[in-house]
Amino acid sequence: KKEYWILAGILLFGLILRLYAIPEMQLATDEDFTLKFADEIRQGMYENVLRDPSPPGYYFVVAALRGISESVVFLRVVTVLISIVGLFIFYIVARKILGERTGLVALFLLAINPLHLIYSRHLRNYALLTFLLVIACFFLYQFLFEKKERALYYLFFTYALMFYTNFFSLFLVASHGIVLAFAFFKKK
Repeated sequence: KKEYWILAGILLFGLILRLYAIPEMQLATDEDFTLKFADEIRQGMYENVLRDPSPPGYYFVVAALRGISESVVFLRVVTVLISIVGLFIFYIVARKILGERTGLVALFLLAINPLHLIYSRHLRNYALLTFLLVIACFFLYQFLFEKKERALYYLFFTYALMFYTNFFSLFLVASHGIVLAFAFFKKK
């Protein structure tokens, strides 16, 4: 089907844009902190990690990945892959809400968005947070429009993962709470 070829092309283009020049990228200061905290977790030292204003979830993910490979390039590629899977799920949600054509346009715009490109290559929690945000929107859609009760459990589990990733996820949870409240009161 033509849609799938276009979808694959956009995702491949997004992947190429995100992988471009990754081996030559220098670590930013905050990325150094990510690696430092991940290494401290691997050594069983949690004091500095728990003092950091960011939740420790992403540091635990990086610590686990550093058990596979110490390579910064490897870590960046994993972050890019999380970003690409997030793009795909974004497309699924956009297609359900907006239709096939508009979903593809929305996907393309997000795939080439400069901020999304930058942060999908960055060794911070941004790509993982974006991935979880899109997953949460997917489960909210399933609960509200497809009437899948189990999706509500997955939604709350995703919220928990988001809180362990970045505190700014509170804003999405609050907005979802408003949507759920309207849906609840609309039923009555």
